[in-house]
Amino acid sequence: IPLEFLSAALTAYPANFLRISKTALWLPTIVGTTIPLISNILPVRAALGKTLRDALDVYHQTFAETVVAKRLENIGLQPWMTGLGVLSAVSGFLVYYLIPLAFIFTNFSLFFSVMNIILIGMLIGCCMITQSIQAQIEGLWLHLLIWGKDRRLKGLVKKNLTGHRRRTSNVFLMFTISVGSIIFGGLTFSLQANTLLQNVELLVAADVQVTIPFNKVKRYPDNFEPFLNEKKQDGTIKDWTWMSENLAHWYHLGHLADILDFAEHSLHLYAVPTNYLDVTFAKYVSLSQMDPRVHFPKTEAGTPDFVKALYAAQQVQRTVPPLPLSGFVSLQDREQAEKLHETVYSSIVPSVLSAALKKEIAEKTDALVQLVLQGANPYTGEKDLDMFHYTGHIASNPVAFVIKAPGFLSSSYTIAAPIAPVVISTTGAETIMELLHTYYVHNLNHTTGPLPTEEELRQRFTVHPRKYFMRFPDHLSRADRVAFINSVRAILDSTVFSVVDAEDFVSSARRAADGITYFFFFVAALQITLDFFMLWISFSANVINNSWEFGVLRSVGLSTRTTIRAYVYEAMALVLSAFFLGSVVGILIGITLTIQINTFFELPLSFDFPWRLVLITCVFSVFAAFCGSYVPARRLQKISIASVIKGKN
Repeated sequence: IPLEFLSAALTAYPANFLRISKTALWLPTIVGTTIPLISNILPVRAALGKTLRDALDVYHQTFAETVVAKRLENIGLQPWMTGLGVLSAVSGFLVYYLIPLAFIFTNFSLFFSVMNIILIGMLIGCCMITQSIQAQIEGLWLHLLIWGKDRRLKGLVKKNLTGHRRRTSNVFLMFTISVGSIIFGGLTFSLQANTLLQNVELLVAADVQVTIPFNKVKRYPDNFEPFLNEKKQDGTIKDWTWMSENLAHWYHLGHLADILDFAEHSLHLYAVPTNYLDVTFAKYVSLSQMDPRVHFPKTEAGTPDFVKALYAAQQVQRTVPPLPLSGFVSLQDREQAEKLHETVYSSIVPSVLSAALKKEIAEKTDALVQLVLQGANPYTGEKDLDMFHYTGHIASNPVAFVIKAPGFLSSSYTIAAPIAPVVISTTGAETIMELLHTYYVHNLNHTTGPLPTEEELRQRFTVHPRKYFMRFPDHLSRADRVAFINSVRAILDSTVFSVVDAEDFVSSARRAADGITYFFFFVAALQITLDFFMLWISFSANVINNSWEFGVLRSVGLSTRTTIRAYVYEAMALVLSAFFLGSVVGILIGITLTIQINTFFELPLSFDFPWRLVLITCVFSVFAAFCGSYVPARRLQKISIASVIKGKN
């Protein structure tokens, strides 16, 4: 009943507490009847198979049952085993229930929260495991710390570490967990901040992006491109490029389908010029497959330039597949099918598809896909089936499948297929516009509405930019950068056009990241302060319990300062070992979480180690080790040797 109630709460289905399967009835009944019978029949048969004397004497004495009450702890079931069992049950619930639940309902915040809980558990578990190599690491630190005349203290300090380990193990574990959690949190945040900055640069796509919101029907002024060319000539910008509007949205091009028109998805079609990746952040380009027949030049970042490959693919000869006809087909239907087949493959438009479409539309680059075209009203851009009643097909050959590209919402996850972009060249876009223009003119004879002028037709069936991208030279100053952006805003209407500076976005994100880093500094100081008090208490107990040893050492010739230094070396070796092992654990767990998130976002790992946080934590740890051992040891400095040996405080 509780499981049924929990299942109903998670799946939003009504609970049916009276629904019991037949298997749940007969299986327990058979098992519950058979096992007691077998467990009684076998001993009875064994007893009856002997003589009466054996049955009454030897067998009875051998198998006599006595009831003895024992504690679970005495038979090996320790409390830590119970805790381990509870931990395993909780981990199983997190992994097998909450994570699938998060994916089913696309609750990614729940998914990452569960993963954080699991990784924090891994952090604590790894810190506990490090106690197994505590002695070896402490010996290494003693070898690095003790030099000169103090080398004679190395054996003494090692014995102190061994003798005090039962008491200082808690201090070591607390320091290790504290340092590990600080490094884990700081490194995770630093790496995730870089992931955020990478996503910002992917969306902005270049140093400057100028765009028109999708709900605005507006064109760029005629003097905008001459203005950009002028700025390019005087060296203010290195180059500029553009991206067309979503042709499928603006012209209602229909959908994207496989060559047999079985699988189909909404079409998001964009045209870009040949220098697109020369201007945008090409370092983020990631391809899952490339056509081996097409040459892919390299960008300045060393990634394959799929845009130039698009233009080169226009020169590659494509094989037209045969006409798929089966069964009895009339001569008239065959002629129409052949005419349509010839029209579809008359001009194959190369394209670059998002990797999200790979499983359903085209498995390989040598496959063909269809751009299914539909007519649209040239005035409003909306479908008008009374005025236009036609559908056209254009074959397209995928040149590559892109996972990530600047300016596009591309991904390899199938769930992103409804918004997956299809990139074509401007030449391919002009081919599509020409076909749409032909369809439109052909259907003008069947309309009763007002006829558009030639200028309106030309404007309508021309590829218009939606976004412009600019790239600055490396030597451009901040003042010149701001002046250029202000001049762009002066030319364009600020109520319609949006001008985005990637550097402003990145710097704002970095300022926010720095603020959170300072918070980590405060947390580090607070945690090390708490560890300091625990270290103080531990070493105070060591000094009090080992005061007689202190007196003996002084009586054999060691000075007070030398003896106190032995306590300081012990604390330093303990704390630095905990700091080193905690840092290793925190770095490994932090990188694991970041790789997981970067895999989810399909971004390369950008390692940004938080050196300031690590150094500050190290300084605080050393200071805590020194004060936590030196101050308690000074208490014995004022007591005479005889008093200490006699056990007087």
